[in-house]
Amino acid sequence: MGEAHEQPESAKAIAFERELVARWRDGDLAAFDALYHTHAPVLARRLRRVVGNIADTEDLLQQTFITAHKTLARFRSDAPLGPWLAGISFHLVGNYLRAKKRRRRRETGREEQALPNREASGDAERQHVNRDLAHELYQKLQQLPDDKRLAFTLHHVEGLGVTEIGKLVGASAQTVWARIESARLRLEEMLHGAPQRGGRR
Repeated sequence: MGEAHEQPESAKAIAFERELVARWRDGDLAAFDALYHTHAPVLARRLRRVVGNIADTEDLLQQTFITAHKTLARFRSDAPLGPWLAGISFHLVGNYLRAKKRRRRRETGREEQALPNREASGDAERQHVNRDLAHELYQKLQQLPDDKRLAFTLHHVEGLGVTEIGKLVGASAQTVWARIESARLRLEEMLHGAPQRGGRR
């Protein structure tokens, strides 16, 4: 009995959202406002878990909806809006994390320059190799789907656990782990020519 009543409500909700999206395409700000208030709280909670502060969370949230508005013509009208908005926010979070990491590197670089430089030639050579490897890995990461790239980055770069990532992206820990492993195998395949299935997990 429960399912018989739930399905019509679900179908009505989907139809209503599609109607709002169509009105949004036509410039109806009231429709946009309704969709914003439906999806923004979920996105904000997920973003906050990554960025850790309200100001950056709000900034990324606004960027998500600005980007969505600019690219709305590319959104499939028969697709659910939530995952599409999440994909946009994942991309923005990736940019945020990379910018944050670059700032940390610049700050660390300034600190290192203030210290006596010992074994300069060996250090410079190692840094050059590391930069080349990091650049190659970054280029390969960009070829992964958004959900897998974000899961891999949050786990291996930012050090978040699969449960924490799952809360961020709205997926189970098992799904997150599958995305991380899929990303790892694909990266190894791109970097080495074949997936290394016996590697460290």
